[in-house]
Amino acid sequence: MKATSVPAVYFLQLFVIAAISLATATVASAAEWRSTKGVSVNTTYTDNRDLSDDNEKGEFSLGVTPSLGITGRGARLTLDFRYAPGLRFRQSGDTDLTQTGAASLNSELYEDVLFLDASANARQSLKNSFGRSGGDDVNRDDNTTQSYTYSISPYTRHRFGSYADSTLRYTYDGVINTSSDTNSSTSQRVSYSIASGRRFPVMPWSLDALYSNVDYDDGGEDSKEYTVNGTVGYVLNRIWQLDFYGNYEKYDAALNETDDSNWGGGAGFTYTPSERTFLRLAYGYRIFGWNAYMDFSHRSKRSTWTASLTHDLQSSRDEQLAQQTFDENGNPIFNPDAPNLERGDEYYVVDRLQTSYTLNGKRNSLGISGYISERRYEISDEEQRNYGVSTRFNHSLSGKTSSNTFVSWDRSREDSDVDYDTTWTVGTGLTHQLGARTNLSLDVRHLRKDADSSDDDYTENRISLTLGRRW
Repeated sequence: MKATSVPAVYFLQLFVIAAISLATATVASAAEWRSTKGVSVNTTYTDNRDLSDDNEKGEFSLGVTPSLGITGRGARLTLDFRYAPGLRFRQSGDTDLTQTGAASLNSELYEDVLFLDASANARQSLKNSFGRSGGDDVNRDDNTTQSYTYSISPYTRHRFGSYADSTLRYTYDGVINTSSDTNSSTSQRVSYSIASGRRFPVMPWSLDALYSNVDYDDGGEDSKEYTVNGTVGYVLNRIWQLDFYGNYEKYDAALNETDDSNWGGGAGFTYTPSERTFLRLAYGYRIFGWNAYMDFSHRSKRSTWTASLTHDLQSSRDEQLAQQTFDENGNPIFNPDAPNLERGDEYYVVDRLQTSYTLNGKRNSLGISGYISERRYEISDEEQRNYGVSTRFNHSLSGKTSSNTFVSWDRSREDSDVDYDTTWTVGTGLTHQLGARTNLSLDVRHLRKDADSSDDDYTENRISLTLGRRW
């Protein structure tokens, strides 16, 4: 992804959450604090810096990424903060800056009554998910925007004895995209939920209500949402539970194929044969039609398997707010199934099936994941479809040296009138521990895209050497 210079105002909006977190921490003085610091220096050669189809140019670049992590754990506070800005110095003389960070806070301001959740993220996001992109800041494409998301959410809880527990919550959030051809927005939400207590072991129930108001910048069409959802279960035994659903949805938004309001409902079951296995299936009617839903997980001593099938009415800002910034290894996440930010305030129905499997051995680990998604846009009537499979294999060669290999295959099309674009990414690497806190990595990657239009085809080969140090 191409790095984008960032005005100070956006930088300040990202870290307002960190300031709230630290201020709250003075109240929770019993929290245990830990910090991590580090820096990585990376030199990369790519044989196609612009991801061009007919004018490939090679380039060396040097990347420097300092990082800071802070965690706080206490009886009344949990804080996670990570910031890793990236500077890239190019052979051509250009210098780019990327902002990548994530902060989250969960705190109890007044015992058993008032609570506060807050979060903030900074990342590079694709403007057009069908444009050129290498997945990071090495290439010089023009298809990314520096994005920021933030959320501040105070709430209160009340317990009605052993009969029910309730939560009243207010949320203010924002999405900032710095490119002129993408929209920014803010939202206010008020929600109330109440769920059965231990007095209802055979027939658990819940009721949720939500009102939200989204305000778009730069001429986008504002929207309002009103939803009420209710569930009732019937426990047959330790393994089986019947589930029944009812809902009301109303949208004051730019909709075309979907009605602006609807009553719906459905039924399903929950299957829990053991603590390690969970399966929930449901079928019901919502504002966009009849659909099946699934949530599955199974874990054993060395493996984990998850799968889900979902359907929802969303916008690109909804997906940006839900997206994670870092993976479990602390690396920025690149999502090949990203929404098209250039569509701004347009709503769409998104159907998504995804699954992942991980297997861990004494010296090896294997991860396989796959997904299928379809976005049906309400105004343009276009249908964006993506699907793909990826696998990663890690092997410990010795106590200090490990290898990793990954392969990913993704297909996507912007509308049903065009053919699919196909992207292959293959890579391998070695990591050697030079010391307890220092490592050296060598990585090689090949990227190939075969597009519907031959003018959008490109290939890239690159090699990277990275020195990392933490303390």
